[in-house]
Amino acid sequence: QPAGDLNVEVLPQPAADPDLVRRAREGDVHAFEALYRQWHRRIYHYILQMVNNETEAIDLTQDLFVRLWEVLPTLRAEEAFTSYLYRMATNLCRDQYRRRGRVHLESLDQPRNEDGDDERGRELADPRADPTQPLSHAELSEQVQAALAKLSPDHRTVILLHHFQDLELVEIARIMGCAEGTVKSRLARAREELKRKLQGYLRWE
Repeated sequence: QPAGDLNVEVLPQPAADPDLVRRAREGDVHAFEALYRQWHRRIYHYILQMVNNETEAIDLTQDLFVRLWEVLPTLRAEEAFTSYLYRMATNLCRDQYRRRGRVHLESLDQPRNEDGDDERGRELADPRADPTQPLSHAELSEQVQAALAKLSPDHRTVILLHHFQDLELVEIARIMGCAEGTVKSRLARAREELKRKLQGYLRWE
């Protein structure tokens, strides 16, 4: 499905300039600053949608670029910078889930409904409350974000990377460290979950 089906903004994908990456790897501060300007907004939006908390997203984004500067010299020349950057961001978000004590899949303490969904977090508003009044763009975006927040970390990751960040499945597989077929199956299950959670808000083809 195109990202528009989820009523979300897809930011333009920056081009990972190999020369800029190479110079940053070699310690060129100006090259790194150029990479920061290119990627900061996009990565911040990804982290914000992953953790659903603005303060945490600001801190994690800052932490990511500090760490990136430190580890860039270890980046192999043949390794895709985009995959490397998103893998770092994804791992930071997962660490944040653990700090919160809210790792959905591993925890046996969280209440779940009969579908296995985590029942904590914001509830979706009842779409039947006033069917004659269409939701505004902001309201619909809020419902989408609330639904995303209730997905498991793996399902949220594949949805965000594919539909919101416009990445190909093969690149998502590199980011998540799994087979492309695994990404496909996770994406299919995640989309079905979102369809259930957003029934009444969006039309799905």
